[in-house]
Amino acid sequence: MDDVKVEKIFMEDGRSAEKFITDDGETRVVELHVEEARPKHLAKRIVEKRKPIVYEREIQTLNEAGEVVDRVVETIDPENTMVPVADTVTKADLNEAVAALSVVKEPKVHMQSFMDQKMESSGVSKQDMIWWAVVVVQFAAMAYLIWK
Repeated sequence: MDDVKVEKIFMEDGRSAEKFITDDGETRVVELHVEEARPKHLAKRIVEKRKPIVYEREIQTLNEAGEVVDRVVETIDPENTMVPVADTVTKADLNEAVAALSVVKEPKVHMQSFMDQKMESSGVSKQDMIWWAVVVVQFAAMAYLIWK
C-alpha cells in the first residue's frame, strides 16, 4: 500500500500549498496543490514630502482601473512657501546674507566689575562684607559643634 504524507508549505510568492508525497519504495511522487494566484491591484498610494521631517503627506485612493478616486493631503504648514534654491551659491551671496543678518554683539561683562558696581550702589564696603562673612562662618562652626 502506498504511504501518503501531507505537508503544508508556503510558496515563494506567499501562496499556501499542500505537498502530497507518495512513496511505495521504488518510486516517489511529489504533488503540489497550490491555491490560485490572487490578482493584486493598486488600492492606495501615499506620497510623503520631507525635509528632515515629513511635512506633507498625500494619500490617494485608487479604483480597479487605477484612477485616483479620492485624494487627502495632510500637511504641517497649510501655506507652504517654499522657495527654489539655486544649485550654486557664491561667496558674494554668502557675504550678502551675513551682512543682512547684522548680528549685534553685546560687550562682555566681567564678574569683578559687576560686583564692584553692585557693592557701590548698595552702599556696603568690601570690608563690611568680609566682616559679615567671618561672622556667618563663626555661627556655622558653633552650630556644628553644638549639634555634633
